[in-house]
Amino acid sequence: MILEGFEDEIINSQVLWDCLMCNSCLQHCPKDINFADIVRIARYKMRIKDIQNPDRSIAHKGIYPLMSEMMSQDNIEIERPLDWIPKGCKTSDKGNILYYVGCLPFFSYEFQDSMSIAESTLKIICQLEKDPVVILKDEICCGHDLYWGQAKF
Repeated sequence: MILEGFEDEIINSQVLWDCLMCNSCLQHCPKDINFADIVRIARYKMRIKDIQNPDRSIAHKGIYPLMSEMMSQDNIEIERPLDWIPKGCKTSDKGNILYYVGCLPFFSYEFQDSMSIAESTLKIICQLEKDPVVILKDEICCGHDLYWGQAKF
């Protein structure tokens, strides 16, 4: 809608805070339009316009930045869900291939079938490596949602 001249309507709707900035739309776009860049610019404009109400300018109502902040604290232990690991796939602490699933397991409560990405990837990796390394216990936040969720421009 922004590309077709409805920028003000989109900015006023606050819908752009629902975007994860994952660029999967770019991967499927036949015209190679980088929607993440468009969203980034529109979010900046939203922040400037809504300077009096900064709580409305936080991605996903702040849940992912909050999770990221919690996961990055040394004194808080987050129990990461392991039920996404496919049956028959054994993992190890040492090996030649490492699969970093990141925060994806935490998104499954909101995004239906989001774990199919991790499951399919690990199934392929298990065909290549007997016991691949999957970071589970000591993962730390990469900062993506902290940066895009609360960044001040």
